Amino acid sequence: ASVSAVGGGKVNRVGVGAQVQDVWSGGDVTLANNAEVHGSLITSGILTPQSGAKVDGTMSQQANLGPLQTISWSVTFPTTIAPAVSLTSSQTYTPGDYPEVDVKTGAQLNLSRGTYTFNNMFLEPGSTLAVDNSQGPVFIYLKDGFTFRGTVTTTSAQPNVLFGVAGTSQVVIENAFHGIVVAPSASINLATTSIGHSGAFFAQSITAHQNTNIQLRGLQPINFCGPTDACSSFCACGTGSYPCSGSSSNCDTGLTC
Repeated sequence: ASVSAVGGGKVNRVGVGAQVQDVWSGGDVTLANNAEVHGSLITSGILTPQSGAKVDGTMSQQANLGPLQTISWSVTFPTTIAPAVSLTSSQTYTPGDYPEVDVKTGAQLNLSRGTYTFNNMFLEPGSTLAVDNSQGPVFIYLKDGFTFRGTVTTTSAQPNVLFGVAGTSQVVIENAFHGIVVAPSASINLATTSIGHSGAFFAQSITAHQNTNIQLRGLQPINFCGPTDACSSFCACGTGSYPCSGSSSNCDTGLTC
């Protein structure tokens, strides 16, 4: 997968033996021992390669990465926070607002199409987040933090499961993860796993640890936006293919923002 952290963020470090496609960084980048970038590496800072690290494609340092396209949307969290919940068995949640939830070892949390908000979410080792995304996108918004040590399963291969983290605490992913994480004010830590990770990751900074492959399953608005959704910088105008950023030039022919 490609790794990008710009607009105030940076790709701190690509870990020992890690392999990625392309790298765009808004600051200095360290390629640890035997890390490999199969495509291009472009950074506004300086690249520090350790022993055996290599970039197969174009390498550009102190580059100008602007102008950037801004994609944004708003999420409203409840003002009243209920007591935290610990799950020790299988539970099914319908779309809505929830407090902090801790899914314990052996427990399973079932979600389906729609939008969920949580104050925090912890998935312990041996726990499962089972997502039925076959009928449409699933939005999981975390107000403060997200710690993932369990397993996430989906009923469809469609990349339409999004985890949005509004807080500033580090997003901890310590087991094989499948999904899209958007954490604009936080860092993401991708631990070493034998299976690797698949999805897309957006954050202030991202650390990918050694000997872990990351398969890109990109954030495409078309996988999340329906024909009745309002035109925005995230959802296209009408049935268009491109997001609206205040100018109709980003819309398909005949469509306007």
